[in-house]
Amino acid sequence: MKVAIVGAGASGLICASYLSNNSNLNITIFEKNKKVGSKILASGNGKCNISNKIFNSFSYNNTDFVNRIFQNISPENMLLYFESLGLVLKTETDGRVYPFSYSSKTVLDILLNSLKNVKIKLECPVTKISKKNKKYIVNDETFDYLVLASGSTASIIKRKQKDVYEYFENFDLKFNEVKPSLVGFVVKDDIKKLSGLRIKCHCRLYSSETEFYEEYGEVIFKDNGISGIVIMNLSSIYNRLTEKQKSNSFIRLRLIEGYDGDLKKRIEDKKLNGLLHPKLIDFFKFKNKETIFDDLINMDLKIKGLYDVDSAQVCHGGIDVSEVASDFRLMKYPRAFACGEILDIDGVCGGYNLTFAFISGLTAAKEIVDEIS
Repeated sequence: MKVAIVGAGASGLICASYLSNNSNLNITIFEKNKKVGSKILASGNGKCNISNKIFNSFSYNNTDFVNRIFQNISPENMLLYFESLGLVLKTETDGRVYPFSYSSKTVLDILLNSLKNVKIKLECPVTKISKKNKKYIVNDETFDYLVLASGSTASIIKRKQKDVYEYFENFDLKFNEVKPSLVGFVVKDDIKKLSGLRIKCHCRLYSSETEFYEEYGEVIFKDNGISGIVIMNLSSIYNRLTEKQKSNSFIRLRLIEGYDGDLKKRIEDKKLNGLLHPKLIDFFKFKNKETIFDDLINMDLKIKGLYDVDSAQVCHGGIDVSEVASDFRLMKYPRAFACGEILDIDGVCGGYNLTFAFISGLTAAKEIVDEIS
């Protein structure tokens, strides 16, 4: 039996890894780039935050679907599979799981070394897939099974973004608009004087006066917007709002903590030297003294939008989850599966997106093996 896997990223490689243990399968991976696993290598700033032991309702959009598929293969099962390949893992106090080496190349190498009799076609973009009887024709090659694991347009330069979904036109599937996620915000306010400032603070996402998300972390100010991990997490929640909610949305920053009456008086008297970062002093020194304290504890930034998808770590959107079963089988197409970022599933920072990519690829592989057994 021949299996075609479109994409040599996290979901495609772990799928091929599991399938390659079955000698009855002939596996070919089609990869448009010169190298495999580029997003694995970039994960966790090169340390590969492979998973997280802590999950909550904000971890993913389409939470109900994710909960169902995690009943088939849990994050713990996925980590056990990596350990069976020889990967040694380390869990930090915040629940984030890394390879013991803190090197993403360790994870990629362990996956590549596990591949047996797998053909990887590099610089081989898939431009067309068609179905004939019960088989799939990929770039004029015929296969019994098909796994779509081509990822998304996140972090890809604009002129190459169209190539990611080019082959997808022949599929009759609901496909939700792709938007950048885990990305910074462009704001309407003039914050140029704060550009380059990095500050830890509480961040809240609001629409009108309704709070949707709150987290503490480092915010990085840019000429026209803000970024940082905490802001990227806010972008994931922002994508789940309605268009009406987005039109009234803003981010509230608490720039100082642990204040008391004496501190408030000092700020209102504009005695800011020795207290605030010089960029904050320069930004706030022309404010009315009656409002400067309130502005520091509740700095509201009106959201204009998100930075472009080429700056994003993942994407929101893709194949609607109504099109796939809990084993990632495309319900309209027998012997075809969709995994990873091509699906409309995205999570916050902290290993959640890699977890989903690995579990989806592993689940699809197990279903194929069980079906031919």
